[in-house]
Amino acid sequence: MCVLFCEQPSTSVWKITDAHFRRIKGTTVSNIPVSLQCSSKNPCENIEVADVELSYVGPTKNTPFANSCTNAKAIFGGKLNPAACVL
Repeated sequence: MCVLFCEQPSTSVWKITDAHFRRIKGTTVSNIPVSLQCSSKNPCENIEVADVELSYVGPTKNTPFANSCTNAKAIFGGKLNPAACVL
């Protein structure tokens, strides 16, 4: 899984499963606060993102604020800001 500044998903031999991101509140300077960039060969599975409420405080105010997911079988629930990835 790519965490920061990823150009494109890799074909990693690693497989990430059963990761849970719950009850997270705060601010971020990134306009892409949740970035799940997983391998096409071994996609991430059972990734839970629930009750994540983030506010953008970055330098550019009119920047789109959205999550990004590639090859991630994620479950989104609860309050989410920004909205869940379109899978």
